[in-house]
Amino acid sequence: MTDSLALQLAPRVGATRAAAAGRVVPLLRASLYPASCRDSDLKDYAAGRILAEVLYRDADAGTFDGIAHLTAGVVLVLSWLVPALASQTDAGDPRELARQLAAQCGSGRNGAHVAKVLDHLLDGTFGAQVLEKLLADDQEALFEVVLRLGEVTAWQAWALAAAGDMDLEAIWVQIEQGLRDHP
Repeated sequence: MTDSLALQLAPRVGATRAAAAGRVVPLLRASLYPASCRDSDLKDYAAGRILAEVLYRDADAGTFDGIAHLTAGVVLVLSWLVPALASQTDAGDPRELARQLAAQCGSGRNGAHVAKVLDHLLDGTFGAQVLEKLLADDQEALFEVVLRLGEVTAWQAWALAAAGDMDLEAIWVQIEQGLRDHP
């Protein structure tokens, strides 16, 4: 199986960030396209194609490492963006912003799983238990959750850019750099 989705193992966090850096930003960019995260075949939309590519590579290698790294990267970036957005917009406590996001994302297919991850985003666990259980019991649901978390993360990056009069491209560069270099 995977290394706790690479979320809780401190010695592997650096490796996780480096491995995820090359896939996370393309997934986030693709997640901003309105038709990107809909109920259809993964290959029918941009974010789904990126996820499918990761899944095919995992299948060829006989591992779940790619999906684990991608998931860890998306959740890690979201854990950076929520406090930054809360600070930039004077929204107050980042945990409250995460709770609001959880409430917004709690409906629909696999919404409860997305909401649980968001509820635990800033408590040090990053929702790893939810993601690990999905990896073990329901990979299809995990893939949907990763796509939905990617969409939430992408829109948080967009909101941060808009709130700070920043260039979204600069935020993508900062995210890639952070995933590669952050200790």
